[in-house]
Amino acid sequence: IEEAAGVTRYKNRKKEALRKIEATNQNLLRVSDIIIEVNRQINALKRQARKAELYKKHQERSQKIDVLLALHYYNNYSGQIEETDSLLERLKNTDMAQSSELKNLDAAVEAIKLKSAQKNQEITDLKSHIFETQRKIDRIENDLRHMRTEVQRLGRESVELDGIKNDLEAKNHTILSEIEQVQKEQMQHQN
Repeated sequence: IEEAAGVTRYKNRKKEALRKIEATNQNLLRVSDIIIEVNRQINALKRQARKAELYKKHQERSQKIDVLLALHYYNNYSGQIEETDSLLERLKNTDMAQSSELKNLDAAVEAIKLKSAQKNQEITDLKSHIFETQRKIDRIENDLRHMRTEVQRLGRESVELDGIKNDLEAKNHTILSEIEQVQKEQMQHQN
């Protein structure tokens, strides 16, 4: 009777349309899950980028302070050495009898030279530290560039996924319209 009435064809079309709706709904769920995950990754990358920028600022500030300290120590001890050398020279020219005092002054000069050598070593170490800090900053800047690129890429993916979602919703709407049309045709046919 159904075949004679032509209802079978409409039932088959209805089943096909319902299957398409279910597939579309599954696709919409998957796209929504992907969008949520992409947004979570974007937020995490933004937080990491902010931390890296803060670390870079602290490292740059630390580097400037290290350089200023090194220059201060170098200038201070260089001045002390010059003053001691000058005093030693005056004492030698004035009175050779003050040899014991000169020995003491020589010892003071040697101590200052030793301090100067130690400070020079500290300056060398500071320069090495500054170089290492700059390498770290360079690595962080590279990481920041990578993270920014990744954020942009994920943003583009999010936009593309939104487009896919909109397309799927439009297809779902079209399928629903087709079902409604089939139902109308079925009702007209039954009447």
